[in-house]
Amino acid sequence: MKQIFYFCVFFIFLNNNVFTQKNYFLKKVVSFDQNINNYVNSKKYLSSKHSKFLDNYGKIYIYPIVLFSEMKLNKKQKLLLNPLILTISTTYVLKYATRRERPNKKNKMSFPSGHTSGSFVSAWILNNHHGLNIGLPSLIIATFVGLQRIESNNHWLSDVIVGAMIGSIYGMKKNN
Repeated sequence: MKQIFYFCVFFIFLNNNVFTQKNYFLKKVVSFDQNINNYVNSKKYLSSKHSKFLDNYGKIYIYPIVLFSEMKLNKKQKLLLNPLILTISTTYVLKYATRRERPNKKNKMSFPSGHTSGSFVSAWILNNHHGLNIGLPSLIIATFVGLQRIESNNHWLSDVIVGAMIGSIYGMKKNN
């Protein structure tokens, strides 16, 4: 929990158009993101049918399953301390704090990927409750959700990686 707090404070501190400042490290990250984005978009690994499914999985399909699992199997869990709620909250605080522009230029809500963070926290929650038989396929799908977000030109690689980290940090923590 402390790591997420410090991570949020770090990015809020750097908020003054953090991704356009003349900072060597950030310029390297942006350059790397652009190269990965160009490569993934030139290959088109996912069909439009699979891309649409993964897009909906990351924003709609998985949440009712995870919330039901949490309420049924983790009765001591306080709703506000639910890893899914914490992940979504952290993701949106960072989105509003950093205001990073999406590769498709639609808005400045790119960093971090909410679809990816939600998919990863969900996969880890399912893994905690049901084991690897459900957890491993969920993690694989979460990884493909991240790929879909890059391929659909909605996110940069670094958005997806940080989204996966946020979801994994909250999701791995067992709150019994």
